[in-house]
Amino acid sequence: IFKGGFTMKTIMLLEENTNQALNYIREFRREGYHILLATNGTEALLQMREQIPDIIIMGRTFFFMDWKEDMRSLLVTFREIPLIINTEYDCQREKFRNWVPDACVVKSADLSELKSKAKELLNKHDMCLRQVS
Repeated sequence: IFKGGFTMKTIMLLEENTNQALNYIREFRREGYHILLATNGTEALLQMREQIPDIIIMGRTFFFMDWKEDMRSLLVTFREIPLIINTEYDCQREKFRNWVPDACVVKSADLSELKSKAKELLNKHDMCLRQVS
């Protein structure tokens, strides 16, 4: 998928709130991203088997779901993909059990911080990939 001569980046959005999900989709599409939306870990795994995203944005509730097998599998299988936890609360990264997200962003009606952090992590990930190859 191309936009303006550049490969369009794909975001896997795990969000259970429909209104928030629609807002995120609209805003990220304006920035030129392709969005995969899942409301649970099983949906996310199915979609990610079809198309591997460049970054995952996950609501905090998904992160702390009883660590069902589908969520554990998603996080282990796609460990190299940058992960942002989008939370209603101040995020303390050390509280995330066996998994440390690349970033935590407090949910807000203004998505500028979330969009900025996604762009930063994608650029950092791209630079790492270029150095490896």
